[in-house]
Amino acid sequence: MEIHKRFKIAREKIGYTQEDIANLIGVKTGSMSKIENGHGKMPHWEYLGVLKEQGISSNWLLFEQGEMMENDNKEYPSDYEEIKKENSYLKDKIQNIEKIFEQKLEKQRLEFLEIINKISGKQSEHKQAAHPNGKRNNSVPSGWTCVPASV
Repeated sequence: MEIHKRFKIAREKIGYTQEDIANLIGVKTGSMSKIENGHGKMPHWEYLGVLKEQGISSNWLLFEQGEMMENDNKEYPSDYEEIKKENSYLKDKIQNIEKIFEQKLEKQRLEFLEIINKISGKQSEHKQAAHPNGKRNNSVPSGWTCVPASV
């Protein structure tokens, strides 16, 4: 494949238009068209530089050797590291939130059990006062008031 065709394929691979490249390297769009059609002066080193910055292999562009992309995993290495750091930060935040949530949940559970125990204790205390050994006892535990049952 001719070099000018590889430049066009590479430009399209990275999603740039001829106008984008022309603006980046300071030439007219018509010059880009000539380069990619094989009528312009090749190789255009600034064009090569832009493609190389985007992960296009210069060996592939100039000599058609190796893969077009130098390394797909290194296409945006700085973004990858930033995302990795942010992911770690968010993971820590989520773990802290989960810990706080678990602590609050446990506190509420204990408060609930305490209320249940108080209610259960008063009910059993009242039952004992009202029916000790099957005999009726009219005494009422402290804190309780006796209200006549409606008939």
